[in-house]
Amino acid sequence: MPMTWTVHPARDRPVTTVITCAVVGAMSALIATLQADWIWGAGAAVVLFIVLSPFFLPTRYTADETGMTAEFPLRRVRVPWVDVKRSIVGARGALLASTIRPRLLGRGELVVSFSADAARAREQREAVERLLESARTAAIAQGAADGVAV
Repeated sequence: MPMTWTVHPARDRPVTTVITCAVVGAMSALIATLQADWIWGAGAAVVLFIVLSPFFLPTRYTADETGMTAEFPLRRVRVPWVDVKRSIVGARGALLASTIRPRLLGRGELVVSFSADAARAREQREAVERLLESARTAAIAQGAADGVAV
């Protein structure tokens, strides 16, 4: 049975939101000043907002038997459990990567955020850990069935 949750970091972390908005405003003002044209500052603000959209706008996660899906405001990312080669699961989120080593710009990686509510975050973390373990067990069984040394 799939587990779905939505996180909205800007709403859940108001102090961080204020700091982030101040930094975006300061960077936009700096660029506008250096370029001596407000349009550059406005463009910088738009670009920074787009880059930070997973923080400012809600993200929906779905964990099911076949993989993890993250629906960001501007894109959708799906990582099948069989492709996960490296994972780190913590109290506030998880990193799922399709490569053994970290790659430039985080390609092949999905950062999953859990709910700000501790009880819900624990349920989400346990579901992700259970599904990861199930996929690993299936991969080991499949390797053994195919005659691959495990």
